[in-house]
Amino acid sequence: MDKEHIRLAASEKIGDFLLENVHRTVYGKENLDIARQHLQEGSIFLYFPDFAKLNAILYGRIVREHLTSFDNLAAIIALKHLDGERGLGNKVEGAIMKDWEKVYGVTIIPMIQNGDGHYEDSDHFNTRSLKQAAKFLRTPGHVLAIAPEGTRSKDNQLHKAQEGFEVLFKLGGKNVLALPLAGVHGPIRPMNTNTTVIAGKPFSYQDLLHDQELNPNVSLTDLAMVRMAKLLPTPNQGEYRDLVTSVRAA
Repeated sequence: MDKEHIRLAASEKIGDFLLENVHRTVYGKENLDIARQHLQEGSIFLYFPDFAKLNAILYGRIVREHLTSFDNLAAIIALKHLDGERGLGNKVEGAIMKDWEKVYGVTIIPMIQNGDGHYEDSDHFNTRSLKQAAKFLRTPGHVLAIAPEGTRSKDNQLHKAQEGFEVLFKLGGKNVLALPLAGVHGPIRPMNTNTTVIAGKPFSYQDLLHDQELNPNVSLTDLAMVRMAKLLPTPNQGEYRDLVTSVRAA
């Protein structure tokens, strides 16, 4: 067995261990059923708060158990996590993620975070990634996953989402439903943490436009974040706490 096969086998063992040992209690399974049925004719734009380092494992397991297989899943990841030049931890993390693409069939789409001055021509890079993500999302049966805030929260509270969420949702086309997931947890520790995950009701881009008719001063991205924030306890709603109580619902 050559070095690549040994490395892939090791990465698969790590992935399988994490996936099998991230314990979770899931509420809103009826909404996951709606999303799974929709995948027969459309796609799902899944979004979640970034409260822990193992979020990708947690929500990946939810996707595999309740929605579809990993070969129909793409995840938008900050480029720095894949860049070995940014440090040893990044090098290891990036290598494992690239191996998981081969092992599980998941698609990883890198994007440069706002304010990350390490890279030149970030606009061109992100435009190309956005087009790749939109193309993936326009294919029926696909699930595209994203943490709209663009960076991990250090205080377990929601922070302002980046406006690219709205653009991507629109570019996905008419057959896309957004699915908010909210994990209520602190650090995720395999085998030692039971995490609560709540699935919200899937909704369309047109649903957001209708929300905005009732709330003309609130952006579509913020209205989508409010739908997710409502799934969280008040202390975790962060930037969206006031909007949760003030936004008018249909």
